[in-house]
Amino acid sequence: CSSVTMTPARRYHGLLVAPLPGTATRHVFLSGLIEEVVVDGSSLSLWTMHQEGDGPAPWPPHLRSFSLVPWPRAVLTHAGYEIEREIMMVRGRPAVLVRYTVKAGNGDATDGVTLRLRPLTAYREADKLTIHNDVLRRDVDDLDAGIRVQPYGSLPPMAITTEPRAPFHVDPGWIHGVEYDTDLARGYESYEDLFSPGAFEVQLGVGESITLAATIEGEIDAPASHWKKQAKRRRAALPKQADLQGRSALAADDFLYEGPGGRTGVLAGFPWFGEWGRDTFIALPGLTLARGDLKGCGRVLSGARAYLKDGLLPNIFGGTIETSHYGSVDASLWFARAVLLYERAGGSATRIKREYLPALIEIATCYRDGAAEGIQALGIHGDEGGLLVAGRPTLNPTWMDANAG
Repeated sequence: CSSVTMTPARRYHGLLVAPLPGTATRHVFLSGLIEEVVVDGSSLSLWTMHQEGDGPAPWPPHLRSFSLVPWPRAVLTHAGYEIEREIMMVRGRPAVLVRYTVKAGNGDATDGVTLRLRPLTAYREADKLTIHNDVLRRDVDDLDAGIRVQPYGSLPPMAITTEPRAPFHVDPGWIHGVEYDTDLARGYESYEDLFSPGAFEVQLGVGESITLAATIEGEIDAPASHWKKQAKRRRAALPKQADLQGRSALAADDFLYEGPGGRTGVLAGFPWFGEWGRDTFIALPGLTLARGDLKGCGRVLSGARAYLKDGLLPNIFGGTIETSHYGSVDASLWFARAVLLYERAGGSATRIKREYLPALIEIATCYRDGAAEGIQALGIHGDEGGLLVAGRPTLNPTWMDANAG
């Protein structure tokens, strides 16, 4: 989650942003990489973060071009060399891949390009900030293909590996006063200190690449092989048409994610939204049925059905029913609409009969009678004319849920 220039403008931005295993609490683990390119002794820092007092970051002069499809790709230049930086997420795993390729070169250079990559760790909740402290663990564990770090014992370790293997030079230190200008403009706290354990260093000739992988789930010992696998999957998902409809179809897939336990869900948006029931069921037909993805729609509906409680579906999904928030009168109604559209699109009649019909009956019965505990808490009941009534003087269970005074 970042910007075109890789300049983090919000605290939510980072290269590896993922929920803790088994939870919906998103954390920023790897904030970014300080990139430095050296050609015949001429050094250029590609680092686009800016620090307190620098003012807004200018457009990086070394950034020649950028494209988003089929994955983020930037062309960077220095001393007659073109270096391509590509970024890809690993499907179904909290991991990110970053590949650097020297695309064109300066014939006068003797040793090609030296690339130094210094990882920056935040290791905190996505809506928090961290500061220089003495509690952080500076230890670096060697792996066959890279390193493992765990700045804080309460959070999972992160493995950073490369292919080909690049030597890692231990050089721990803090970068102070990194400024997030969008947060600053909005009046939020906007300065952070980021820790780096050291730097990878590799020499590359024209046509050569290095792939870096970062994950909080084990380690990726062959990042380049993972890159090929993910690139093949991503290209296969590319629509044949290159128009707006085709690009929209590809973008729709980015909102589907694998939640705790392997359940498919819909993210309401980035950078701060998680999985919200109302948003999920409003958007689901357009994200799936509109592009012929009946199976995807069914997976989301079935996964959500397991969270049905007192005729209610969560307005905020957690890892379990107990950690989910049930405060929406309309999430279950949007679910019913999504089931109807799934049926009209040719969805599985067996699944509708066995899974969804009992759920719809429970929703209708609980809403009509107003007797279930969760329903009573939201003040839901049917009036004499058959219309739904919901809410209390201090509770509004619709999307217009702001409280004042």
